[in-house]
Amino acid sequence: MNIRIIPIFAGILLLFSACTDSVPEQVIDEETYIKMFIEFAVVNQMDKNLLNDNQTRDDLRAKVYEHYGVSKEEFMISHEFYENDLDKQLERLERINQAIRDERDKISEAEEEHRLQNLEAPDSIRQRFLNR
Repeated sequence: MNIRIIPIFAGILLLFSACTDSVPEQVIDEETYIKMFIEFAVVNQMDKNLLNDNQTRDDLRAKVYEHYGVSKEEFMISHEFYENDLDKQLERLERINQAIRDERDKISEAEEEHRLQNLEAPDSIRQRFLNR
């Protein structure tokens, strides 16, 4: 084999190996990553008044890791892996934002329905006022 061909052959092999989308073993699947990302976003936005006195955001994050059976390290490795493809990560973030908006809308609808179901009839309000 000609000595000049070896660097060219090695370069071609390196190029092909760089093009493969090999996923490291510790990377969690994309759907689990998205679900966890959504839950972490919600936890991060929680008002301190919504947390129990004995519960912190870190406690809630630990519950998310436990629920999905994923360690913090696995999630961080996955996060770094998924962020390497910026276009796909932007698509994921749009899906995440849409899921959060959809959930917010469902909560608003349920709150409104609950409010309407618990409205006091005008006659009972009048009667309560008169009985003072």
